[in-house]
Amino acid sequence: MRITLSAILLYFSATMLTYAQSMNDVSLLVSSGVSIPSDPANFAEVRKPGFIVGGGISYPLFSQFLLSVEINYNSFPLNGAKLLSKEGYPDTDPTIHAEEGLQSIVTFSSDMKYLIVPGKTAVAPYVVGGIGVMNLSASDANIIQVKTSSFSLATIKYNDAFAFYSSLGAGIEVSGGEPGLFIEARYCAGFVKSSTTYFIPVRIGFRSSL
Repeated sequence: MRITLSAILLYFSATMLTYAQSMNDVSLLVSSGVSIPSDPANFAEVRKPGFIVGGGISYPLFSQFLLSVEINYNSFPLNGAKLLSKEGYPDTDPTIHAEEGLQSIVTFSSDMKYLIVPGKTAVAPYVVGGIGVMNLSASDANIIQVKTSSFSLATIKYNDAFAFYSSLGAGIEVSGGEPGLFIEARYCAGFVKSSTTYFIPVRIGFRSSL
């Protein structure tokens, strides 16, 4: 099912990109911001808010609708103190600490943005939704004790996953010249086989005509 959905998305995106090449008002998107882990507990509790960076292209489908294709990279560093507590190690012992364990989520999506206020305005609020695929990967976390020498107490292993992805959010478009500015927050869900992974990217970006 997920392979079929991914194939449909890729075909749709390729068709959209081909069509967009013939349009004069295609825009390039670049953005960055903070990405916040939300759920499940073993993701949200042992991960700190990280960053998101990404880009894509968009074009107006109708007067109030913008269609886009985007790729975004989300990074979530390890919260070593929370991991130690979760695994039963004393987080007050200065000789024990956790290292490595960086987790990242790369999303590729087709998004639809609806401008709530039609026409050209200085500030235009909007709602946005998207579907796509995501790749979740994480390096193993090592719990280390340092005394006269360093040695590993445990290794926490994480599994990579490829999953169907969706998002829903809102933001504002700020016009007034090139490049345009947008500010946006989304609630994202990656339907990983073991459990659905939720995260909240909040980003600021720029839109510039090609």
